[in-house]
Amino acid sequence: MKKQTLWVIGSGLVAIAAITFIIAGCGGGKSTSPKSESIFGSGRTGEIVLTIDWGKSRIIPPSAVKIDVTITGDGLIDPFTDSIPRPQNQSVVTKVYQLPIGVKHVTAQAKDNNNKVVASGSGTATLAEGQRTNLEIVMSEIIQPKTVLVKTFRGKQPASPNFIAFQDGNGPWRWIDPTITSQYTFIVNDPSGRYGVAIVFVTPGLEIGRVEVAIYHATVDELSEINHVSEALLTNFVTVSGTVSGLGEGEAAVIAIGRFQTYVYPSQNTYSLRVPPGTYDLVAGKFPMQQESTANKGLIRRNITVSGDTTINIDFNSPEAFDPEIRNAVIDGTLSSEEHASGIVFFHTHNRTEIMTGSRGGNQLPIQFPFVAIPTNRQFGNDIHELMGMASSENASRLIQRYFKAPRDISATLPSPFGDALVRVATTNPYVRFTASWGAYSGAQAYFAQFGGGEYEVAMARQRLVSNPQPSRARKRSQQAISRSWFVGLSTRWLNGQSSYTLPDFSGLSGWDNNWGFPAGSQVPWEIGAVATNRSIQDLVNAELTPVDGLEARFASKRSEITP
Repeated sequence: MKKQTLWVIGSGLVAIAAITFIIAGCGGGKSTSPKSESIFGSGRTGEIVLTIDWGKSRIIPPSAVKIDVTITGDGLIDPFTDSIPRPQNQSVVTKVYQLPIGVKHVTAQAKDNNNKVVASGSGTATLAEGQRTNLEIVMSEIIQPKTVLVKTFRGKQPASPNFIAFQDGNGPWRWIDPTITSQYTFIVNDPSGRYGVAIVFVTPGLEIGRVEVAIYHATVDELSEINHVSEALLTNFVTVSGTVSGLGEGEAAVIAIGRFQTYVYPSQNTYSLRVPPGTYDLVAGKFPMQQESTANKGLIRRNITVSGDTTINIDFNSPEAFDPEIRNAVIDGTLSSEEHASGIVFFHTHNRTEIMTGSRGGNQLPIQFPFVAIPTNRQFGNDIHELMGMASSENASRLIQRYFKAPRDISATLPSPFGDALVRVATTNPYVRFTASWGAYSGAQAYFAQFGGGEYEVAMARQRLVSNPQPSRARKRSQQAISRSWFVGLSTRWLNGQSSYTLPDFSGLSGWDNNWGFPAGSQVPWEIGAVATNRSIQDLVNAELTPVDGLEARFASKRSEITP
């Protein structure tokens, strides 16, 4: 409970008082006498005068719309109650209550529109006939505990992780039993609302499998809900296949389900896709086989449940096919001589199918290209387009993402390059832990560090920040290093001016496996960068499942490798 003065009483300077009750009148309306019995003689009463200064908006909870007063004690058969609403045209309200003499217990509760108590206080006074007695009630604001809601998913489906731990402020990490649910609520007691969450998903494999470790550090005010989606490789794929009709001479088709897509060329009339079981939207487009051509027909089939091998036939001459809109995209900014730029437009459906609808790359800016946009009347739910522009070199990346629902021409300017970044080995016992440090990035709302991952680059794939490493580099890395991915997200308010971070030591926690860390001697790729948006960090994290129309996110990073 946080103590604070909520009201200044009367015309006197009483800075520490919350409510003062004064025996004998000093103006204001007089209440109806409460039902009472005289224990000190018939008619022996006094007056309590209550003055409330609503103008103290800094210390009266802004959500308070009324104050409920309850008085009990000597001479009262039933509690005396009154409700004092927040006034419309004045700040000071005075109420006068006539009560029997004797000991009185007084409770005051400030309540909001939902009748929820937002502050309360109580006190005791003895009323003596013909005398004045002051009573101060110091209110205590009702502080609701700050909470963080964490939901975990594997692909599209809610799933329990292999390990989850929570840190309140700078306190010790606490293991949470991950088997109970895929949704967790953590109470944050830290005065600044700082917390940490660590999540591990493990996908078994023929050799050592795949380990994803994700660590989030933020304040509750910045990030009160985390939807963590594991992109671990899935093994229980099923086949979706069928015929494709309606292709004209020299025309091809693209079919997408989830994050998988395939092409059908003029010599074919069938398609086949391997996808994990689930519920999807199927998206298909028909286009001429010409350089940089765009689709002239689109087709979306909603809510397809795939539990086993499934046949879905596609006909671009059917009524469900439609004419898409053709729009233009521009990626602008400046490039260094070492950077290559690219622009891509994606369409994401309500059931998380993703299809690329236009792209172009080059060594000069601006890059301009047409893309296929889905008409508004063909969209459903959380359908949305995304423009992505990226500039990448061997050791640096810059990315901008812009989300938009309605078809339109769109442009984006690449963010400025990231500054210096360094990774060193903090310890190799009981597993390798790294320390990352970096220079401040103008406008950053968060920083991130990615270790390992190899060609999968799981966390960065979620943000699509880094292109796949070159094969020559990937071959140098140990298989054990690229089978592990550690991602850390750090909000600027959590960092509070810090510009370095060391991976935590989880070795003493139940359920932790030291083999999830990086083995000594393996070559580990790393990526350090900054994030800035035109909205909140919460909107950016939500974009993993439900992107917000108008959201723009900018990323910049440096990368290299280290051998512990």
